Amino acid sequence: MKLSVIIITRNEAVNIRACLDSVRFADEIIVVDSESTDETPAICRELGAVVLTVPFRGYGHQKNRALDQAHGEWVLSVDADERVPFPLRDEILAVTNREVSFLFDNPEDFGRRSLAIAGIYALLNHKFRFRKCRKRNPLSTKIASDSPSSSSE
Repeated sequence: MKLSVIIITRNEAVNIRACLDSVRFADEIIVVDSESTDETPAICRELGAVVLTVPFRGYGHQKNRALDQAHGEWVLSVDADERVPFPLRDEILAVTNREVSFLFDNPEDFGRRSLAIAGIYALLNHKFRFRKCRKRNPLSTKIASDSPSSSSE
């Protein structure tokens, strides 16, 4: 499996259908829902997403729970109110179908080296993560690699 999409939700019935439609190209879609009281989980299941209901304990915690469920080599984190446009989808598929080692969320400086893999870092920004990245602080939006010398703001 190449690409997993992870989404965290709470009462996103108005947004989630369009979001899920925009990421149907993924091999797997994981939704971690924070006990929605609307139709969000049902819509997600109807559209083929795997849904895990978890009480909200912070954005980092929710994202990590979703990441733990993902089986893909690559993980795309999308918010329920976001859409992946066709040009970005094509770029993501081009990258995930290549042998690429790392793509981090801060392309300008990582270990004193500039990272610009496939020329798409500006489009992907912090949303596209190599499999080993995790949110270390559950209240933060920053991520860090599991590698000891790697971190990203």
